[in-house]
Amino acid sequence: MPPLRGWAGESDGLRRALRRNRRRYAVREGLIRTDIADDDVKVITRKLTPGLVGYLVMIMLGVFFPLLAVLGYLVIAVYNLIPVRGRRRRGAAA
Repeated sequence: MPPLRGWAGESDGLRRALRRNRRRYAVREGLIRTDIADDDVKVITRKLTPGLVGYLVMIMLGVFFPLLAVLGYLVIAVYNLIPVRGRRRRGAAA
């Protein structure tokens, strides 16, 4: 077991270093905004979660039925691209 423990520690250290460098890059390039309200972040997260769950389901489906998974990815992409009645964005109503 000792070699496994060593790899886990190195992996964790590498993960932390990559996260720290990614955050520094995002701050340097102005990709992180502090003027966004927490409620807006929650709304965006709530809108993206069904797509993420769909992708995970399609990955599992793709193991057994690859063609169905491809069609599922297409459905998810179209659902996210085309505005559906009742799924209006804030400020889109004119």
